[in-house]
Amino acid sequence: MLDARVLAEDNRLILQSGVDLIERLDDRLFCGDPAASWDGVGKQFRHLIDFYESFLRGIESGSVDYVSRAREPELECSRERSCHRLRSLAERLAGLAERTDDSSIRVKAERPVNDNGDEIWSRSSTARELQFLMSHTIHHFALIKALLATQRFEAPSEFGVAPSTLQHWRETTTVSR
Repeated sequence: MLDARVLAEDNRLILQSGVDLIERLDDRLFCGDPAASWDGVGKQFRHLIDFYESFLRGIESGSVDYVSRAREPELECSRERSCHRLRSLAERLAGLAERTDDSSIRVKAERPVNDNGDEIWSRSSTARELQFLMSHTIHHFALIKALLATQRFEAPSEFGVAPSTLQHWRETTTVSR
């Protein structure tokens, strides 16, 4: 069974691959080009930064709230700022990997209130939320890769691919990519 330490490190590595990609992009690919009706991939990166920051803030208090995200528009059009934040998150995850256990936490539901107006919270664990973040990030990285492909930019073949799929590719030679 994967523990929270391994999952924190896996998430750290995935975020670093995001930094590596952003450093290869120009401003048009990252920010978009309104004249050409092209929304850049900066919005996707901002969204992921919001989720990781919500998680890291929440594990300190024992309550993770992905609904109340910062949604800072500046991150959507600043490659430098986004890379800085992703590196910072990766460092915090590295620190988390050194000290984390699989403690129980609460997670606010996407639908923040029930029909009576009461907040909805679910029980989770640090490891489960790290699994969620990894899956969520890979999903958005795959979307980023597809968006970039429409602009004739080729992201690395392993970008946006789940670790289990990468492992399968390494173990088999008959799988076409």
